[in-house]
Amino acid sequence: SISLPVSELRDEALRTRLGVTEGDVELSISVNAVADSAERVAELGINAKSPIVEFSIVARSGDVEAPVNRFVQYLERDLVLSEDVNPDRTVVVRVNADGTLTVVPTIVRDGRVTFKSFTNSYYVAVEREASFSDLRDDYWAKEQIEKLAVRDIFQGRQDGTVAPGEPVTRVQLAVLITRALALVSDVEYDGRFVDVQGDEWFMGEFMAAIEAGIVLGRQDGTFSPNEPVNRQQAAAMISRAMEHIGFNEAGLDPTKAITQYPDVDRIGGWAVDDVERLLQAGIMQGRNTGLFDPTNETSRAQMAAMLERFLIFSDLMN
Repeated sequence: SISLPVSELRDEALRTRLGVTEGDVELSISVNAVADSAERVAELGINAKSPIVEFSIVARSGDVEAPVNRFVQYLERDLVLSEDVNPDRTVVVRVNADGTLTVVPTIVRDGRVTFKSFTNSYYVAVEREASFSDLRDDYWAKEQIEKLAVRDIFQGRQDGTVAPGEPVTRVQLAVLITRALALVSDVEYDGRFVDVQGDEWFMGEFMAAIEAGIVLGRQDGTFSPNEPVNRQQAAAMISRAMEHIGFNEAGLDPTKAITQYPDVDRIGGWAVDDVERLLQAGIMQGRNTGLFDPTNETSRAQMAAMLERFLIFSDLMN
């Protein structure tokens, strides 16, 4: 099944896609299992828990037609699972034209998977495993890191480690958010940051975060991509991500306020609202010392815990 927001069906927007100025617009919506699904699953080497299904929308006006593959907001879709699965290890992946796979936000419920993405394409539910050699069984964030690794949000290193204690940089957080939300972009880099050239390893995912308004630079034109991200900066980026995808304000706890922290005056004025939003959403919390500690850096394990809470709050993960 597919749920299509009415705002994505405005005649004016569809006519723009078609390159016409007038006339009625007709939509054809198709949800079809791929005929050679088993063969394609074998080629991809995945542990599939559903057929590969193509979701397609085509707009027509007169003799002109065009596929509608990109959307401003999430489309929500369902697939029926072929067998029981581990909900923490099961995700829906988009099968890209080049054979690569992109994980999209997934919820497992009652024999079905509900997933959200900004594109139409081929999708399939898969069960995966993830483990890292430097995570002890009793490590406090092992479950969170592995849940995100199954979703390709956290990716290990060639030596099999994930380095949970290392600090997260500003650009790494942008990339993590892009992966968590399955953001897409086909916009070319415009050179807006003087310290980002445009040929770095992170540019594809970085541009998606820029286009979504999650990444903002500094007044001097820099972004400082390799600088460790501090807690208030992380709050600001995750808060902007919440705004981009939309969130239920009724889920916020108004009794939680930043004034409970003795170091509230150390939170930058530009970040106050973002920090408070994440506190009220249960995504961030203070330190064991009773302080919020806004300018301290954030480790990979701490970021994994925050991102898990963010995705659960946003109903994008079990």
